[in-house]
Amino acid sequence: MRGNPNNNWLGMRHISEHFFRWANRVAELVCHEFPDKWLGCLGYANVFQAPSETTVHPRIVVYHTYDRHKWIHPDLEQAGHQMAEAWQAVCPNMAWYDYTFGCSFMAPRIYHHHMAEYLRYGRDMGIMGINGESCHNWAEAPKYYLMARLYWNPDIDVDAVLNEWYELAVGVEAAPFLAEYYNLWETFWTTRILDSSAFSPAAQQWLPIQNDTYFDVLETADFIVSRRFLYQVVAKAATATDAQKVRAHMLLKGFEYYEASAQARLPDRDAGRMEITSEAQGLSLIDVAILSAEAQERR
Repeated sequence: MRGNPNNNWLGMRHISEHFFRWANRVAELVCHEFPDKWLGCLGYANVFQAPSETTVHPRIVVYHTYDRHKWIHPDLEQAGHQMAEAWQAVCPNMAWYDYTFGCSFMAPRIYHHHMAEYLRYGRDMGIMGINGESCHNWAEAPKYYLMARLYWNPDIDVDAVLNEWYELAVGVEAAPFLAEYYNLWETFWTTRILDSSAFSPAAQQWLPIQNDTYFDVLETADFIVSRRFLYQVVAKAATATDAQKVRAHMLLKGFEYYEASAQARLPDRDAGRMEITSEAQGLSLIDVAILSAEAQERR
C-alpha cells in the first residue's frame, strides 16, 4: 500500500473491512433461509484490495476487477500476483473481472499469448470464474474466439487455435497473411507499448481508452505493412468460399478505420516534433494538414 495508509493500491479510500463485514452479514441472513444460494460482488475501486481483518463468507464470490493486459509490465505483474494471493488467503471463492475491450483503441488491441499466460496463472490460483468486459469488435475477432476457448481450457495450444480460426475465416491460402497481420499488432501491444507514455506502471484498473498517446510509438510503416498483409488476404481468399471472401473484405474494411485514424493523427504528432527551418517546410505542413483532415472525414 502506498501513500496514505487509509488508501488502497489504486490510491482510493480502502473500505474492504467495512464492506465485507456488511456483506458477510447479508450472506448469513440469506443463507439461513436459502442455504444453496450464492452472492456475488466486485473487488472494485474502494474494495480493490483484500480485507486484512475480515474473512469473506464462503457463499460470496468476489470478482476482482483489473485489466490483466497490463501484467506485461513485470512490476505490475508482481503487484497483481501479490494482491491475488492476499485475496486468496481471505476469500475461498475468487473470480476475475477482466477488461478485454479493444474497439475504443485505434489499432487492433491484440495480446493473444499473454492472455493465455495470465489465465493459466488464474487457473493455478484456483480462480472459479471469469468475466471479460468486451465491446464487440469484429476487426479483432480472433481475440474473442481465442478468449472463449481459453476460458474453458487455458492449456490449449494458442497458435493452433488461432490458425484454426484464420483458416476457417478466410481460407487456407489466405490464413498465413492474416496471421502475420495480427502478429504485428500483438508485438505492438505486448512489447512496443511499454515505451509509450500511454502505458503507465501506475495503479490503474484498466488501460485508459481515452488516452490516444500510444500513437507516440506507432509509425506510418505499421499501417503500410498491415495493408499489404490484408491485400494478400483478400487476393488469396479469391479461391475460397463466398463467405470467406466476404470476411476477408470485412477485415480489410475494419482495418481501414484504424488506418484513417493514423492518417489523421500521425501527421499532427510528427508536426509537433518538427523544427521548421524553411518556408518550404512550413508550406508542406499545410499540405499534410489537408490530407489529415481528409483522413478524419474518412474515419
